[in-house]
Amino acid sequence: MDFFRAPNIADAQSDQLASELVFLPDWQTSDWDLFLEHTQTQMFSPGSFIFRAGSSERVLYIVAFGRLKMLVNRNKRLPRFNLMGAKKPASINVIETGAVINELTFLDGKPSPATFQAISETQLIYLPYDAFNLFASLHPELARDVLQDLGRLLAAQTRRLTDLVSYYTE
Repeated sequence: MDFFRAPNIADAQSDQLASELVFLPDWQTSDWDLFLEHTQTQMFSPGSFIFRAGSSERVLYIVAFGRLKMLVNRNKRLPRFNLMGAKKPASINVIETGAVINELTFLDGKPSPATFQAISETQLIYLPYDAFNLFASLHPELARDVLQDLGRLLAAQTRRLTDLVSYYTE
């Protein structure tokens, strides 16, 4: 599965923000080989939905290549409506090669707060929670790396969100 190795990750790391969001950037090829034995892949065409807000499937998704957008429903007090009167979700983030999605639901089992849609031809690597548990039993040190890196990514997202909130509340 060479599509997820260094060339794609290196491209994502060229931008500082993108490199901050790359999952497990320090892993060696041998680490990825062990991890990928427990995953599957799926292709999505532009416009396809990966999953919708409210999904509670405990699966970690890694963007092998392509681009996604994250959509969230707007606050009920400030809805946007399309011509048919339905609430229009807001696109708030673009996710690129090397990033992970659905990490909150993967970790806590609660429904996803967002919908994810492919912007371009996209391939995702997915790891169901049960497969992660098997991986963890066989490779506990690598499973610890996975959980620590998910924590790092969530911390980075929380810091950006805190900065955004403080900007709009000052």
